[in-house]
Amino acid sequence: MPNQYLARYAYPKQFIKEPPHPRLGLSVVIPCYNEPNLIGSLDSLRDAMPPLAAVEVLVVINAPDDAPESVAQRNLQTLLAAENWKRTKDRPDWKVHLIYVPALPRKDAGVGLARKIGMDEAYRRFAALNRDGVIVSFDADCQCQGNFLTAIEEHFLAYPQSPGCSIHYEHPLHGEEPGELYAGITEYELHLRYYVDALRWAGYPYAYQTLGSSMAVRASAYATVEGMDCRKEAEDFYFLHKIIPLGQFTELAKTKVIPSSRISDRVPYGTGKAMGDWMRLGATEYLTYHPAIFEELRPFLIHLFNPILTDWGPHLAQLHPV
Repeated sequence: MPNQYLARYAYPKQFIKEPPHPRLGLSVVIPCYNEPNLIGSLDSLRDAMPPLAAVEVLVVINAPDDAPESVAQRNLQTLLAAENWKRTKDRPDWKVHLIYVPALPRKDAGVGLARKIGMDEAYRRFAALNRDGVIVSFDADCQCQGNFLTAIEEHFLAYPQSPGCSIHYEHPLHGEEPGELYAGITEYELHLRYYVDALRWAGYPYAYQTLGSSMAVRASAYATVEGMDCRKEAEDFYFLHKIIPLGQFTELAKTKVIPSSRISDRVPYGTGKAMGDWMRLGATEYLTYHPAIFEELRPFLIHLFNPILTDWGPHLAQLHPV
């Protein structure tokens, strides 16, 4: 019987010809554009404790067809370095597959399409096994805790009805970057956490962290929502807001992703853009949303999502912006 998702919604090209391992259960998808430290991310995943299931890491090295020559060269260097890395690190039940798409159409190219190509390929491989595996979304500049893979496997076994989860993350607060940058990432991460917590207080039932580097979904749920969005930015937010309303969405706090704190101009907003603005402006505090916004939202959201709830709880003015 033809697979409806693959026939109607998936990226049309199949990239990996090698059959999947019979015990494949986790597929980690990494979009990679103009990235100097992919090997560090691969090392982090490879050093993590292996789960019971077989693991595949799908790296989508991508660029638009009008990318600068410097980006094309960086991507090619990354590809060659990853191929060399694979020769000594791959094993039958833990493999990296490199998907090289150096000239995507400019109007479509971006992190959303790169994630879709990788996640569609992961789904295709689970479909070949007739298995509802877990597709993990990661980034090429991230690290992970040593129990990352085992914790994800255990989480989805413990919550068999959950279509997906948001994975705990913590940006590094010290390292080789200027000290001002780490002050900025501290403020920015507090802003992200405050925003979700305030939305929850206001009664919004779909308030979860939505970072593309720290989320995982079942293959069946991925197909149900017609796959990853191809947006050039915020693809993770819009994708998870198709998954979360399916119900029983969960959070995984027993492991963590460590996203990069670095400056980046690859997307128009997000961590890299925020840190660039922070350093450029010489900021000392990160502005966030006023509590009054959530006070105004709370009666509406409670009426919309839970009209029988009458106890509106403490005043949000006690919750101070960072």
